[in-house]
Amino acid sequence: MRKRTRALMVAGGLALGAVMTNPSVAQAQDVGLELGPTCLQGDLNVGYDPPLTLHTQPTTVTMTGEFTCIPLPVVASGNEIRKARLEAHGQANYGCVLGGATARFTVIWQDENSATVGTSVFEGRAVVNTKPGGIAETVATGRIVEGDFLGYQVENTYVGLANPLECLSGGVKSSGGQSSLTVNKLPLSLPSA
Repeated sequence: MRKRTRALMVAGGLALGAVMTNPSVAQAQDVGLELGPTCLQGDLNVGYDPPLTLHTQPTTVTMTGEFTCIPLPVVASGNEIRKARLEAHGQANYGCVLGGATARFTVIWQDENSATVGTSVFEGRAVVNTKPGGIAETVATGRIVEGDFLGYQVENTYVGLANPLECLSGGVKSSGGQSSLTVNKLPLSLPSA
């Protein structure tokens, strides 16, 4: 038992060392630690039709966003993913305070010169959580169904400021705020001892 544990620890250390010394996507996939782009800084703009009111109602949601990503090598082309552009269109049951939506998101991965180096499409579900002070946090999660990083999980978090006065007088037609985008695949589980 002790030898097996030691062998697993050595193998794990070697695998982690391989990822840390050369973090290309291909090597990360070889050890089961499949890492995708991480874009922690971004801005997202959201439009609502019809506008959001205090009452939850069916509405069409459109989103556009731009992100700065932690550099990630693209093995096939030799470029690095440094930016991302997100576009989404979906149906929601939203109000100014509560809501949920389903949408189809397209992410265009770009290099430092904004040239396209890949594209991913994910289908996701978004949930709005309103916090004190009128801050509305929306978290969209889903799985990539087309393009690069197929099968990976995606999380897009958006923090916007809700204006209660707009909700009372004609409704909220659009909002904007800070956003993040992360893509990853859970590591493979180790066999049981």
